[in-house]
Formats: sequence, C-alpha cells, structure tokens
Amino acid sequence: MNTRQYAVLIAGFVALSAGAAAILPAGALGSQAQETASVSFTDQTVDDDTVTVESATLPEGGFVVIHESDDGDAGDVVGVSEYLESGESADIAVELDDDVEDEEDLVAMAHLDSDGDEAFDFVETDGEEDGPYTTDGEAVVDSATVTAEDQEDEGGPPEEAGPAEDADPPDEEADDDETDEAAVDGLAVTELDAPADAVVGETLTVTATVENQGDSETTERVEFRLDGQLVANQDVTAEADEEATVSFAVDSGLRNRSEGEFRHGVFTESDWQLASIDIEESFELVDLDAPANATVGETVTADATVRNPNEAETTQTVAFRFDGAVADSTDVDLDGGEEETVSLDVNSSGVDPGNYTHGVFTVTEGAFADIELVPAPPEASIDFDDQPVDNDTVTIDSVSVEEGGFVAIHDDSLLDGDAVGSVIGVSEYLDPGEYEDLEVELFDVPGADFENETLDGNGTLIAMPHLDTNDNETYDFVATDGAADGPYTDEDGNATLDDAAVTVEEATAEETEEATEEATAEETEEATEEATAEETEEATAEETEEPAPVAPDTETEEETEEPATEENETADDETETPQDEESNATATVDLGDQASNGTTVTVDSVDISEGGYVAVHNVSLLDGDAVGSVIGVSEYLDPGEYEDVEIELFDVPGVEYERDRLAVGQTLYAMPHRDTDDDEAYDFVATNGSTDGPYADEDGNAIVDDGNLVVESEE
Repeated sequence: MNTRQYAVLIAGFVALSAGAAAILPAGALGSQAQETASVSFTDQTVDDDTVTVESATLPEGGFVVIHESDDGDAGDVVGVSEYLESGESADIAVELDDDVEDEEDLVAMAHLDSDGDEAFDFVETDGEEDGPYTTDGEAVVDSATVTAEDQEDEGGPPEEAGPAEDADPPDEEADDDETDEAAVDGLAVTELDAPADAVVGETLTVTATVENQGDSETTERVEFRLDGQLVANQDVTAEADEEATVSFAVDSGLRNRSEGEFRHGVFTESDWQLASIDIEESFELVDLDAPANATVGETVTADATVRNPNEAETTQTVAFRFDGAVADSTDVDLDGGEEETVSLDVNSSGVDPGNYTHGVFTVTEGAFADIELVPAPPEASIDFDDQPVDNDTVTIDSVSVEEGGFVAIHDDSLLDGDAVGSVIGVSEYLDPGEYEDLEVELFDVPGADFENETLDGNGTLIAMPHLDTNDNETYDFVATDGAADGPYTDEDGNATLDDAAVTVEEATAEETEEATEEATAEETEEATEEATAEETEEATAEETEEPAPVAPDTETEEETEEPATEENETADDETETPQDEESNATATVDLGDQASNGTTVTVDSVDISEGGYVAVHNVSLLDGDAVGSVIGVSEYLDPGEYEDVEIELFDVPGVEYERDRLAVGQTLYAMPHRDTDDDEAYDFVATNGSTDGPYADEDGNAIVDDGNLVVESEE
C-alpha cells in the first residue's frame, strides 16, 4: 500500500529496543486476543522503496504493516504487505510510500483481515476492521533500522535518494496546486478534472491525465488524496512521451465526512495537481405520498417532500425508483433550511401486473412503498348517432370490442341508475373486432319481459358495449341481474357508451287514411250489425208488450225544459272562475334540438303575456313528477317576446342537486311558468307547486315544448 497514512488510530505506544521484538498496548485499538502471532523484522540495507520482513506467523491470515518510528512510538503507516494466507510467511517484501533516505527506524506490525476481503481496511474504517494481532492483550510488533545503500556506501545523501525538496507533496492548504512539469522525471500530472462540489455519500468521479516525461517506459503508483488522506490508487504504465488517463470513483462520504470545503488532488511519485471541493449534506426526505395500486398503462405519480439541511442554497437530485430502476429524477434547488414537495412519474405501460416496490431517494436517504399493478381493462369504443327509428331496430354507426361481446341499447332510465331495467335491445354476439352499421333489434332481450314493445315517443337512447364474461356467447346481463356480461369500462371504471336522440317515425298520411278507412269500415260494419240486431229485438218486444204512444203535452214539455235552462246558466256561472281569468294569460315556447356541454340549454323563443320564467324539466315529467323534474329555470322575464334565452341547469331555488351537469344527451322539456305571487322569484319547486305554476292552454294543459339535447365531451 504505497501511501503515507497518519497513525492517529494507533493510541498505544511501542517501546523499541534495537533489533528486539516489542509489544504495543492494544486496549485503544479495539482488537481482541488472537492465537499466537509473531513478526520478525531485522536491520537491513535497501536501495529502493522496498523493505523485507524476515518472517511473520499469522494464524488467521492478514497483513504486515510498516510504521515510521516516532521517538519510540509507532508513527505514520508507510507500507502494507499484500494479503498473507494463514500460517507462517518468510521474506515478506513490503513496498514503502517513498524510497528510504539515509537511515530510518521502522516498526513492523501484524494485522488481521477481520472482514475477510483481503484488503487492508484498518485506516479507512477508523480501526473498526483489520485490527492488529495481539498477545496478552498487546499488539504484535518488531522494529528494525533500515539504511539506504548509497548512504552506507558513499557516506552522503545521493541525488537519486528521493525527490528534490521542492518536489515533495505540498501542504494542501498552500496555494501551490501543481508542480513545474519541466522538473518531473517520470509521470507528470498534466490535467485534473474534478467537480467543484459533491454531496456526502454520492460517488465523486475524478479524472487525471498523466504524461511520461522520462526517456523510457515507466510504471508508477498514481494516488487520489482527499483532505490529506489516501482514498484510492492505481498503477499506471506509459511509454516515453505518452499520456495516460486515470479515473477514480470515490465515495465522498468516506470516513463519515461532514459538509465543508476540502482540498483534494492526484499525485504521482514526483508530481501532483490539487483542487478544492465543497461537500454538502444530502437533502433529507421528509414525507412520501405514493399510490398503493394502479392500472397497467397508467402514470404512477409519487409526491415527495425534501428538505435542504445545509445553510446555503443547494441543488441536488431527487430520484424515483420503480422495481429497483430509476424511473424519473429531477434537480431540486432549495435555500438553506427550505423544503419543497416534488412530483415524480413513471409510466407503467408494458409492465406486467403484480406487486412492486417503489420509492423516492435523495443521495443518502430513501423511503419505500408497495404498489399493486392490476391489468388494464379491455378496450371498446362506440359511435351512436341521432336517427329516426321505426320502433323495431336502431343502427350503431361503429363499434369496436377488443374481447368480443354485445352492444346493448338502454333507454333513459339508465340515467336514474337502472342499469338492468333500462336495457331494451341487444345485438347478436360479436367476435373481437370492429363493426359498422350494426343493426340492433329492440324489445328482444334474453331475460327481459316488456309490457310495452314500442317506444313511447322521441327521446334519448344509449348504446353500450358489453363483455361476454362467461364466454357462452349469450347476453346474460339482464337474466343475471347484472352479475354476468357487464359493460366495457374505461381506466376510471366508467362504462363506455354513446347516446343518440331518436325520432319515432310517424305513419304517412296515406297510411293513416288507409288505416282509418279500414278501421272505420270495420267499426261501421260491426256497429250496424249490432244496432240492427238490437233494434230488431227491441221493436219486436215493444210491439208485443207496450201500448201505443200518447201525443206529448206541450205545456208539460215547457215546464220540464225550464229547470234545465236555469241549470245551464248556473254551470256557466260556475265556469267563470279565476281560472277563466287566468286563461287570458297566454304563452308560447320553442325549444329546438341542440348540442350543449351539459350545463346550459338555450330556448329558441318564448312569448309570455304576463311575464314569469321558463323552466326546464327532464323526462321524469312524463311520469307525472312536475316538481321533481325541474332541473333548470331562467331569470325572471317581463311580459313580452324573447329569443335565445340561455338557462343554467342544476341551479333552481329550493333544490340541491348531486351533480352540476348532464352526463349524456337526452330529451328535455321547456315550460313557461307564471309569477303568481309577483315576487319575481321562482317558487314553484320550493312551494311544491303551490305558486308560480305553468301557463296553460284552453284545455288546462301546460304549455310545453321538447328538444333533444346532445352533450358534447369536454376537451
């Protein structure tokens, strides 16, 4: 391990005696008693940077570590052997960080490989791993005096004994960031590429370019040091005048370093380049909000709240991992102490259904959550346009069913929640695929019994694709009360459907005349036959049983007629009621077919002689629910004629609605109402119909007009 390590972890002292083994108090080293170990390190002369340990016995394998001798104490670590197998080893070569200059006292110490990785980790783990062997609680060491060969032969310091004084690695607090390349004989550091900042715990990548400025191929140990400590090294070989690139991937959180500014650099044997790096604390993960389930194909979003624990503004990356892989990330910029919630997404298209782990991570913190992905529902689409019908069939413009099935036709009772009872027609079984101009017969549904097998009139029908969930190619939705063959749905669970305004075709005048003539002829014939039979029977009876008629008494007849005349006059008097006065109030209204977004309707024209309102009713009006059918009302209108009156739906005084728009198209009814209490406020619903009733015609029927409303989808 050709590096200069500081021996701050060695808390004991070594008492050295020339050529004799000594022991180091090991209580401060944190190691435990081991089997008998030994090391023998003798005085020697060397001509380079390698010393030889005569022998070492390591019962569990490990390393021999060379320390400087600091006035009798174990000083800096200046060399480490390769990993040694268990047992006795002899003539162990240990490469030192630097060539031996003059005469040096060194200490050899036996160390365990406590974590079994065959790498010396004692310094890097703050003494937690690979501590020294001990005997009787004390570290096993031996010392020796090592003399440079040239010093012994010539008696003076040679030029090649080590790098010149000005080539020594500088104090990393100094301003000298690089050497004079012209003075380097060997590998020179010509370029250093390193980030200016990093986060504790993330990987720091440092790249350096070295050039061989010598005359021949050379191999040198190139080191990366952070804050004065060796972090990583590599052997680099380069031909004369050639360059080589060396990269170090370094954990900037090594040795639990806290935030701050530090010096670091890349070193060869006689050259270096230094730089500064600002190390920041990782963002803290305060909260995570992630879904527990989703459908395959959906975008899964996780919301994470992160906080900057640093004093200064910092930008760091926050990542979203799905099933172990980074699915999304974003750079978050926060002032010191500030926190922010960020949203991260992953599209689950192509992911198999099942249970997964996902989570959000800062550099050093993370939070996990479990999510279940369920299969996406099979898809369907349908197009059902407005059309006239003949009470027998309707036509679907186009339909696509991914897994086959049926197209069911529902009437507008579906809008009241009657999914089963609203079915009035169904197609034949459809194989998976697309279809056009599909005819669906009405009032022929398996499991349904219809009292009336004709449409009541114009209205709204809804076409809905259904699955064949039991794979019998028979529509069983009605027969099973909805348990089988349910509808296709979208990702939100809503049924796929389309609505259309249908107009029931009326018979032509010729057909009506023919039908009337036939009916009249039949009725006349039957009536004539019955009347003839009755008259004949009565005449026979009268002739047989009754006397001849007597001529009427004229006076009696007049007396009889007088009460009748008085009675008619009374009826006439009784007819002249306030309702007769109300009949003078007249109104007309025209509500045309139209498209809407489901929140408003427009009345084409209205004429109200005494002022009032225009109320909009839904189809429940036909069931006699005059009050509950009101879903919209105009502002108060003064007497007169109006055009294009826009009416807001689901905003009626006295009513609270569960929705604020129509979901599908349907038939609506416009009805002019009076302001009977003259307060210019529509009170018909609030008073349960006792005030502000509708305008009526001569027969007392409410004046009303219907129109088909098509709801346009929101974009």
